[in-house]
Amino acid sequence: MIASLQAVVEPKPGFLDLWEVLDPKSSSDLQVISSTAYEASLKAARPEILALSPEGIHDIGHKAWHVVFLDVLRGLDEGQRRALINRAWSLVKDKGKLTIVSPNPEAGEIRGEKAISLGNLKDLLYPLGKPKVSTSQPYRWLSLSVRKIQREDERPRNSTVAKRIAVTADLCHGRVLEFGCGRGELAKAVRDRGLEVTAVDKNDAKIELAADRYPDITFICHDVLTLDLEGQLFDTVMLPEILEHVPEPLGDRMLARAWQALKQGGRLIVTVPNRNFIPHPNHVRVFDKDSLAQSLARFGQPVLVTDQPYKWLIMYVDGKLSPE
Repeated sequence: MIASLQAVVEPKPGFLDLWEVLDPKSSSDLQVISSTAYEASLKAARPEILALSPEGIHDIGHKAWHVVFLDVLRGLDEGQRRALINRAWSLVKDKGKLTIVSPNPEAGEIRGEKAISLGNLKDLLYPLGKPKVSTSQPYRWLSLSVRKIQREDERPRNSTVAKRIAVTADLCHGRVLEFGCGRGELAKAVRDRGLEVTAVDKNDAKIELAADRYPDITFICHDVLTLDLEGQLFDTVMLPEILEHVPEPLGDRMLARAWQALKQGGRLIVTVPNRNFIPHPNHVRVFDKDSLAQSLARFGQPVLVTDQPYKWLIMYVDGKLSPE
């Protein structure tokens, strides 16, 4: 059977061995969404596998342990890619797996707008979890998988991250607004302290996951810089783990937008990794306590929170004055 499958689905020498991607142990509960070039071959070789073209993914009505995208994302824009991935993720059972297979532009002929690099694929999957790169594969193909965790609160939690979330949540009071909420862990911690929280992120996949986990929290998918709050003001505004990801001019605009959303006497809270303890080669900016304080000084006197993991900097500014 293995030789037969390889013969059918290997249109070019060096094609990724599908048995490593499709996982024969779960083949009876497997769905493959493939490009037109492979769909017919897959159906012929493994009729028990649900093999569809990308257009057919919305017709699937049941979940599977393993959903595979076999060379389907090329030629799509980012919005189309994320929509397909979100739909595929909704079809994966709890603790199941989503796999994406795509030609490697570093080793093949795929170039230009249709090329999808390893970094592109990781960015697409990071909102769902930490992608795992398959290493037993031909170099000309990329294969990444992410496992679906049943519930966020079942995940092993890094103790320093848990402490940072707890300390930040304890600093909040009144009505709370969070910029860059991700999957909603901090928003949940604030909610659990009996506070009303509104959480914003422009990543639709993260917002969808957060809203599914915590339906009693208000989550908004939007760019914070263009968000219309319809005159609402908040007692606390948080920017957790945002400034290190954006250039300084953009970060300054985000801080100004957060300050604008505060009530008189409100509190602005900012957290960032501490450059003295955590190397971050992929971050746009790095901070120590002095540089973070300098970024916040235009709003008032920054206060460094000392009850925190040393890997993180947590600062807040109190006492927004009423306009003159």
